[in-house]
Amino acid sequence: MADAQSGSAPVLTTTNANAKPPVVGVSTAASLSPAAKPSPQVAPALVAAPASVFDGVRVQGIFYSTNHRSVIINGKLLMPGERFGRFLVVSISESSVTLSCDGQQKVFKVSGKH
Repeated sequence: MADAQSGSAPVLTTTNANAKPPVVGVSTAASLSPAAKPSPQVAPALVAAPASVFDGVRVQGIFYSTNHRSVIINGKLLMPGERFGRFLVVSISESSVTLSCDGQQKVFKVSGKH
């Protein structure tokens, strides 16, 4: 051991010749005994994103005549060229309505006459 009066840096001594210096903040599976190995981490389940921007759209009815076309979507009466939220009513036919949103288009078919 270095002498405090000699001006040398202090020396770390241990009582166990086989002791390894402590490592702080590092843990690896290889450094743990088999009984102490952590169980594998399971990734959390991902919440499924909507398959389409149109998933929440509900076409409830189409009113169609030669001089007037309108549609009820999510309770709102709309005509071609009108917008609701991010959606644009592109066209309305007797049995379908075409909507556009974020560069995508979708045709909603309405079947049955009452």
